Amino acid sequence: MEFLTILYLIYTFIAFYFLTLHVIIYIQNKSQIFKTTKPDEIKSLSIVIPCFNEEKSIEKNIQSFLASDYPGLKKLIIVDDCSTDNSYEIIKEYAKKDSRIIACQTPKNTGNAAGAKNYGLKYAETELIGF
Repeated sequence: MEFLTILYLIYTFIAFYFLTLHVIIYIQNKSQIFKTTKPDEIKSLSIVIPCFNEEKSIEKNIQSFLASDYPGLKKLIIVDDCSTDNSYEIIKEYAKKDSRIIACQTPKNTGNAAGAKNYGLKYAETELIGF
């Protein structure tokens, strides 16, 4: 036999082998593949929002998170990254009105959202954390 014919037969054998293996695994587990579990409990959730010079939009963001219908929302941690506008004062006003809101400010500007998020993680004590 020619070399290409042998190579073709080897590749065909390997392909059928893996196809058979996948079909067998699928048949054994087909009842579990599309099965979804319903959460049986509501997990507590903290949301960390980094902010830098967001004076115009921070109120809308806060209101939209507070309007969430998730019952496990425990904390809304808003981290101001040393804004030069009035953002931190607006956040503090909302924190006075709602006990779920925590207003914090980084000691110095981190220069990126990741630094503010990492700073806000210090205040999260819930099972789930969102950004």
